[in-house]
Amino acid sequence: MANVITSNIERRVLGDRFISATPSHPLNQIPTAALDPIGSFSGYQYDADGFVTYAGPSTGETAAGGWLIGETGTSVVGIEADSDGGVLKIASGGVDDNCTVLQRVGDVWKYVVGKRLWCFARFNLSDANLGEAVFGLFPTTAAASMDTIAELIALDDGIFFEKAVAATEFDFHVRKNDVSTEATLVSSTFADGTYRVLGFVVDVAGNVKAYDGTSLDNLTEVASVTAGASSLPDDESLALTFGIQAGEAAAKDITVDWYFVCQER
Repeated sequence: MANVITSNIERRVLGDRFISATPSHPLNQIPTAALDPIGSFSGYQYDADGFVTYAGPSTGETAAGGWLIGETGTSVVGIEADSDGGVLKIASGGVDDNCTVLQRVGDVWKYVVGKRLWCFARFNLSDANLGEAVFGLFPTTAAASMDTIAELIALDDGIFFEKAVAATEFDFHVRKNDVSTEATLVSSTFADGTYRVLGFVVDVAGNVKAYDGTSLDNLTEVASVTAGASSLPDDESLALTFGIQAGEAAAKDITVDWYFVCQER
């Protein structure tokens, strides 16, 4: 499925490579090939123009298919039954504080000034205010040993969104060597089972900007970290990560419709 950015964003190709969006849109100038996979297939893609992408519509994604799982209790990871096009369901066990972390194998993303990076996902939460959740980039040392979301977000490095157990909005973090910059309650309110799009962009100058919306059409900038901040993780490579933790004695899940990460090489 080509050019998945739709409706309000102009579908015009510049130099046969880039979608032309409004100048302020976070996906302005992302190569169209980086977005094609979220509608058709998944996997690491390299192109002659110097971009590497990992993207997927969450069809056929399992731990055996290139993911690591860290868990307490009995987790359930797989494709949601009867889902339209395939969505990835990551569920915790049914005991309070049971936690499931799913992480893509391979530290292939790194904050580098001058190398633009995009990381976005569309997902929902089964319970918007009785569970913790994370999405973003973390070191791959995380998944096999993480017992709680608190341990995951306390790792030395990362760029990620995190929702506290009783909150209905996500915070945004950038973290390097235990030094953090945090923007609290930046997303709009999540409702049970309702999809939203969260993501961030590293621009060519090294600024990091976080976005929230109901679709790619209406993303709003909700947080930013200026290039040069001591919390920007420029000394570690990171991996795509999702996590969910129960906030009561009942299983909770995060359901991922699509995701993509793209960076200039």
